Amino acid sequence: MRVESRAADDWALLSVADEGPGIAENDQARVFQRFWRGNPANARVEGRSGLGLAIVRQIAEGHGGEIALVSELGQGSTFTLALPIADESAPPASNGSVRTRADGKSRSDI
Repeated sequence: MRVESRAADDWALLSVADEGPGIAENDQARVFQRFWRGNPANARVEGRSGLGLAIVRQIAEGHGGEIALVSELGQGSTFTLALPIADESAPPASNGSVRTRADGKSRSDI
């Protein structure tokens, strides 16, 4: 497993890569759905609920970011979390919400 972090433009990026079996292309969009498990039989034995990536996606989107997956069968998978770097010159939000980029750009090239 490899974990990397870096900044790109106004984004903080965190990538986690493995050399596992990979995820089939037709399953890749589903890995972020609640309760979805690639192999339900193994997941039950290993105690996995299928909630982890759905929670990560919800938290990322709640902070103005996103999570992406790149995977190929037999080659492993890389998950990249992209979060906007807060504009320190912006006043803090009065309602407790998280400050995000002022320019409203989205991260589509992670």
